[in-house]
Amino acid sequence: MKKLIGTLIVAGAFLVAGTAAAGRTTSTEAITSQLAGRTVTIDCVKSLDWWGRVRGLDTASGRWIPGSTIALDPRLCKVLAQGSDAKMNGWTALAMLTLAHEVAHVRGEGNEVKAECYGLRHLARFARAFGFSSSEAAWIRKTAARDIDGEILKPGCSSL
Repeated sequence: MKKLIGTLIVAGAFLVAGTAAAGRTTSTEAITSQLAGRTVTIDCVKSLDWWGRVRGLDTASGRWIPGSTIALDPRLCKVLAQGSDAKMNGWTALAMLTLAHEVAHVRGEGNEVKAECYGLRHLARFARAFGFSSSEAAWIRKTAARDIDGEILKPGCSSL
């Protein structure tokens, strides 16, 4: 039994090392997977025309089928990898909101307004999961909400 446990620990270490060597932010993926309720992979190596994306639209049926890979702008990945050591600025608020928004898509939400609403509603919880204090998490949510056009969100997110 001890040999099996030791083998599993070594195998897990190699898996984590291999994931990190492939450019993955393993701690970000672990936290995100926990928040999403399923295993999530984060792809930080592409330059995007947008901040984040989850592949999930089935073009044949037009239905939303949630993917499990979140593509994020590398600048946001850098902030997320810093966790609570990240500077308290607009980039941190944007990174946390983008991640929370994309997790809504991973969880099955195909509507952009509802995903943004989910992101704002759960933003403080996400920030706390990344190690930010309660007051820092509140600041991140307030900063992110300030930069969003509330008129766009009202139809699908009336409680904000």
